[in-house]
Amino acid sequence: ANLLTYLQTNFADLFNGDQIDLSKHLGLDQKTKELLVAPADNVTNFEGIQFLVENPYWEGAKISLYSAGEESIASMPNIKVGKFITQVILQNIEVEDIDLSNATDLRSAWVQNNPALQKLDLSYSTIWGQGDKETEGNGTYGSSLMVLGCPILKEIKLPEKNELKAYRIDIECLDALETFDMSNVKMVAELSIGDLNKDFNLVYPELTIFYSEDGYAGTYFACSENTFYRESTQAFLKANYTDIDPDDTVRRLGYTSSLSYDKNKGCRWRTLLNKQK
Repeated sequence: ANLLTYLQTNFADLFNGDQIDLSKHLGLDQKTKELLVAPADNVTNFEGIQFLVENPYWEGAKISLYSAGEESIASMPNIKVGKFITQVILQNIEVEDIDLSNATDLRSAWVQNNPALQKLDLSYSTIWGQGDKETEGNGTYGSSLMVLGCPILKEIKLPEKNELKAYRIDIECLDALETFDMSNVKMVAELSIGDLNKDFNLVYPELTIFYSEDGYAGTYFACSENTFYRESTQAFLKANYTDIDPDDTVRRLGYTSSLSYDKNKGCRWRTLLNKQK
């Protein structure tokens, strides 16, 4: 009922009385309106959302769906996202499949607390990671990927380009992750790696572009303690932090110990590095 109320309030043109009428066109203001269901909207079941998301007349650029609260995971049918979408946020929602094969303009995805998702495929985007360094290094316009607390997610795919640049990549508490190759990411302003499947072969970005708007450090890096002790993390820190010429004007890695996800703890990796000396 709460979703129905939200849709009737914000997308009244979809309705004929209390029923959604698939033959109806959306008026100009509703056609490009963003879809934002906030926790305060108290939605615990997103059944019916597909009639807007997959409506050929809806051209909104952003989908932001939050369940009623962290404690309640809302259910949602599988959705196929359209070509106008630039941003997808799904928090505390159980959905098995998010089809992004038409989402060629997608540049930001944030999926958090989804117990059913097994694959997230951004490879169809002709935008993600493909701007210049000034665009991608900007917190508002740069490409972003956050995947937190998805216990059965096995695969994440990025666009298959030789060089990707992004503002943010944040992966945490992915207990089943098997496939996610970041080696073609050459620039990222914020990189956060929390706890992952212990058998996952973590391949770091092969960073060659160190750019930031504040001019201080190319990449701010945070990780959990488990991730710190991985061989690939040690090699990444050695290459981009420990073994850097002190006269080098570009600071490759900036230090931060905070991770986004409340069920994961960032470690003080700089202190841990000093202890290893």
